[in-house]
Amino acid sequence: MKYETKRKAKQFLKNKWKWLLGSGIFLSVGIIVMLIGFSVTGWSFINWLQSPFATTTFIFLLGGTFLLILGFLIKKQTDLMK
Repeated sequence: MKYETKRKAKQFLKNKWKWLLGSGIFLSVGIIVMLIGFSVTGWSFINWLQSPFATTTFIFLLGGTFLLILGFLIKKQTDLMK
């Protein structure tokens, strides 16, 4: 049972590494932009929300989350079609 689970996980990662890499890059850049924005605005949440860094952070975090969900849904669709 463990062997089959490991084989399926390896196969999934081998087939979907581009989706995982793309969403990981979006999420990482979003977190980096958020930290830079916080440091530029003096670690004030209200000032950060009013800055363009907040908009950029939300775009990158939503984009990364969208890619993760899209990859998951594509995987489920292909599993159902088999």
